[in-house]
Amino acid sequence: MKRLIFIFYYSLILAAAISFSGCKDSVVNPPDLKMISPWSITYDNEYLWVSDDSLSAIFKINSENKVVSAYHLPNKKIRGITSDGAYLWVLTKKFVIADKSKFSIYRVNKSNGSISDSIIINLSTSIEANLFDVCYYNSKLYVSFYGGWGACIFEINPISRELERELCCAHPCGLAIINEELWCIRMNREDGCGNYMVKLSFTTDLVEENIETKKSFEYFVSDFVYKDNQLVLIDRDSNLLKTVPF
Repeated sequence: MKRLIFIFYYSLILAAAISFSGCKDSVVNPPDLKMISPWSITYDNEYLWVSDDSLSAIFKINSENKVVSAYHLPNKKIRGITSDGAYLWVLTKKFVIADKSKFSIYRVNKSNGSISDSIIINLSTSIEANLFDVCYYNSKLYVSFYGGWGACIFEINPISRELERELCCAHPCGLAIINEELWCIRMNREDGCGNYMVKLSFTTDLVEENIETKKSFEYFVSDFVYKDNQLVLIDRDSNLLKTVPF
């Protein structure tokens, strides 16, 4: 049944063109397209990639604003996606089986959606937390999660496959790079979404730079990406893609 649903929604997307016009707060989904649960988005300077965690699917959108491929990762519950240029890195929604001290990140081939490698991260303690997003930045992978008053971002070295640091950043959700700087959606709703974004600065921990770096939205966002001088957002209130000038 899940496979049939996936094929149905994929056929709708293939039939639609997606526009990235620069007008304020533009809806870039066709009106008749209703994604079930879009969550994460990334851009590799050639393609835009959008995941739907209910379909366990990743959609590939080309420069002509058309979805050209849909990759299905069965039972993976896709949460975050990011690109290092050569590959996609995919974060799953939950920890490894019932072990709250381990989680996996998958390396996915962009040409066919196959999994070419995976990293299992071992934590020092078991934590009860939802994983939200992954972002590739300065040769490291950053994973955001709900950690209460403690660490909320993991810094992972994909080469050594080690967790190198646990960083404090109050309630981060979606992560993205804008002009070589790391930004995040600040979570202020239970499902892990937020209605404003902040720029982060690396010191001992990740901290907000100042109030001027905040940008608010009229809806709740799970993730975003910077493309052509604008933000492409996932509006979780309507489950639509939108653009906002930046």
